[in-house]
Amino acid sequence: MISTVIREVRKFFDKDAIMVTSSGNVQAQMLQELEFYKPKTCLTAGGFSTMGYSVPAAIGAKLGVIDLGNPNQQVVALVGDGDFMMTISELSMAVQLGLENIFFVVLNNHGWIAIKDLQQAAFGEDRGYGTAFEYKDGKSYSPDFAKIGEAFGCYAEQISKKEEIIPALERAAKSKKPAVIEIKVQREYPYTGSPAVGWWDVPRPEYLKEQRKQYEEEIKGEKL
Repeated sequence: MISTVIREVRKFFDKDAIMVTSSGNVQAQMLQELEFYKPKTCLTAGGFSTMGYSVPAAIGAKLGVIDLGNPNQQVVALVGDGDFMMTISELSMAVQLGLENIFFVVLNNHGWIAIKDLQQAAFGEDRGYGTAFEYKDGKSYSPDFAKIGEAFGCYAEQISKKEEIIPALERAAKSKKPAVIEIKVQREYPYTGSPAVGWWDVPRPEYLKEQRKQYEEEIKGEKL
């Protein structure tokens, strides 16, 4: 589903739209799959791969293009829900400044699912801990980000289907407000992302024999 959102977002926005993301599954898929056509149109958290970067970075990028005389240039933050919650309060700044053509596309999988995926891939599918947002009975939990966006003064919608994405973005663009588009995406491993190019060497422990065997087979084809 993240890949689907990326494809629809690329269809809708201009080729010079600035795309912003932070650490997580959204970042991993965006950098693998999103096509960039112009220089200086990708902003991402590198180095220590910090979370919480997307919202303030998008606002900064929007102020930058205004200062450069390009007020209509689009800025799009593609952000996971766990990341979004870390700096969600800065939506107030986007509204106070009256920013237009700035979009916060929130891919909501109810947790820090990139870490949950890593836990389950490395240690077994019963080993996810402290990374899924859940009630005590195991039912998934999430704030209503569309309502939060509205409370800040943004245009906001919550959607869950592919065919809803572009119409929602069209309405957001017409609103002339900062926009929050919350999209529900899959949260259960291994359907949370897509196959990735490249190799991230995370060894599997010896006692997980099946995972260790798979790891050893995969690493044979890698040039490290």
